Amino acid sequence: MEWVVTGATHIAGAVFTMAVARGMGLEVGPLELITCMAGSLVPDIDTQNAGMGRFLRPVSGFLEKRIGHRTLTHSLLFLLALWLVLLPLSSVNPSSVTAFLIGVLSHILLDTANVNGVFLLWPARVQFVFLPIRSMRIKYGSPAEAYLAVVMLLLALVLYPVGKDGFDTTFRRFVASPETAVLDYLDFRPSNSVFVGLDGFNRLTQEKMSGNYRVIEALGRTGVLVEDDLGRAFQVSKNGQVVAYRVRAYRGARARMQEYRIELGGRTVRELLGALPRGARAIWITGELELGTAGHILPPEIGAFARLQGGTGGKRVTLHAARPVDLQTLESSYVIAGSAVVRAEFDPSSTAAATVDLPSLPTGEAPIAHPVKIVGLASASGLLVQQGDKVLEGQVLARLVDDAGLRALEDKAGVQRSSARAKRAAMVQDTAGFRAARARAQSQLEQSKAAEGRMKYLVSQDAEPRVKLEAAKAQTQTLENDLNRLIFDHTTRQSQLEQAAQSLEVSAAILLRQKATLERKQLIHSPVAGTVEEIKLEDATGQGITATVVIVSRGGKQ
Repeated sequence: MEWVVTGATHIAGAVFTMAVARGMGLEVGPLELITCMAGSLVPDIDTQNAGMGRFLRPVSGFLEKRIGHRTLTHSLLFLLALWLVLLPLSSVNPSSVTAFLIGVLSHILLDTANVNGVFLLWPARVQFVFLPIRSMRIKYGSPAEAYLAVVMLLLALVLYPVGKDGFDTTFRRFVASPETAVLDYLDFRPSNSVFVGLDGFNRLTQEKMSGNYRVIEALGRTGVLVEDDLGRAFQVSKNGQVVAYRVRAYRGARARMQEYRIELGGRTVRELLGALPRGARAIWITGELELGTAGHILPPEIGAFARLQGGTGGKRVTLHAARPVDLQTLESSYVIAGSAVVRAEFDPSSTAAATVDLPSLPTGEAPIAHPVKIVGLASASGLLVQQGDKVLEGQVLARLVDDAGLRALEDKAGVQRSSARAKRAAMVQDTAGFRAARARAQSQLEQSKAAEGRMKYLVSQDAEPRVKLEAAKAQTQTLENDLNRLIFDHTTRQSQLEQAAQSLEVSAAILLRQKATLERKQLIHSPVAGTVEEIKLEDATGQGITATVVIVSRGGKQ
């Protein structure tokens, strides 16, 4: 019955080998285990004293007599020949073919512990033995061989369940550190969702954290980013936001993970959200974006990790496993430069899209963003463009509605113009009075001159005394002076009224120019020709609403 013990030893060796192979990542099921055990018996077809040789006596007898035991069928050459013969079956069931060859190899290596060893490099007659001292080697069919079989079976019973997720994973679970959780996450995520059993506390809230959390991202080599059932994210590392005493990773449900690398320069966040793959169970976005305007980032709940982190005045945003819902506040933002990695989880049976279908950008031209800040909008109705509009250089983008200021300038100008018209009317009225007064003065002066002429004649005829002539001359002179004074006073008043009217008209013109300037200032023009990619409205202040319009031109060569 020695052949029974030997056969059992090789079967035990095959079982032990498969337990080790399972721990090293080989897929091992009932079929693989059976084929491995069958392969472990094949090398002994070269002797009639072994179980396999007893069933194949013609073959075993021929090999034993012509070639010898533990030569050809116990060599690497034989293993290579079997691999070539079974190669066509590898496309049908590769794991079973691999298990069969492993079984053959386990037999050959186990026989190196036998007294006589094996000719591993046959046809070279070089004997290979596992133990150099002959007395330590195991004899064929001896009790020591039976003990070895029992030990290998016991070890297989221990190693088989331990190696379910691999020996390295088992070791990492024993260590239970954030660093080992990173390695497990990277191993598991291509085919499964990944969870961790966590025992630790939150540095910020000083609350104990214990339970199962979904792993959503690896943070370098030192820790992982996890989320709870409420969608809150936490950074787990020895010196991180969540200090972990123990963190063990394990596989969740089967899943198909697909990654997409996207260049977002010259696009809006809305385009990214619209192009995300459909049918995914979960989507996470990691990357860094430079926005045309400062993004509105909501702070996370106290103690939670910020999936969106802003910098450089809010225009640079870093994403850590951000969900689509986290980007909704940035939906209208234009991305000047940046890229992202989109990780989408699908059901194993679903077909994931190979790429994220983003609208194509014009080739050969680099987009240039021109943010136009508009301060003092009375309402959003003052904007005369909307997102997606094509605009020309100098085209009006918005009007700052300040009707009160315009009306005040118009009213002041109206008052000045009315006063000027009143001055002009006073000039006309004064001219009419002056003409009547001048006519009377000239008539009196003519009469006085005529009386003076008569008096001069009478005096010359000694009819009147010279005193009366002198009185007549004095009267004439007085009337001439009065006429001149009347003319002087009229021209003075006319000049003053003209100056006042002109001053009022100039003042009115200045006010109207101020109104025109204010009207022009209320019209915000586009500095370039391009496309309105983003319109961002900020909170209203005492000066009104502030808006930023991002116009993208494509004039630069890439």
